[in-house]
Amino acid sequence: MKRWKYGVGLVALFAMVLGGSNQADAVYTSNKSGKIANILVYDTGNVILIQLENQSQLSAHPCNHSYFAIDPATPEDRLDRMYSRAMLAFGSGTPINIGFDGNGNCASGYIRVHRVG
Repeated sequence: MKRWKYGVGLVALFAMVLGGSNQADAVYTSNKSGKIANILVYDTGNVILIQLENQSQLSAHPCNHSYFAIDPATPEDRLDRMYSRAMLAFGSGTPINIGFDGNGNCASGYIRVHRVG
């Protein structure tokens, strides 16, 4: 009887783990290239907002389309790399490519960034 009880517990644990993995996650589905018009960094939180000169072309996006946002939950080393790439492109005036979630999974209410480069 004890074996059966532990077996049911293990099955329930696996079901919870597998069931939890079906949650919708942000997905890298789109790219946008252009020159950076603004980069906003606030002293509260780690969100970094990037605005391209041709940002208005994303007006159909379900998130607030005025900025791209690097998710504050991004590991710090990756966040630093993306911020550095964005600042280099902004300072030099060269176009950059932003990889983002085109399906509407927002970061801080704005279009979620997955890649800057």
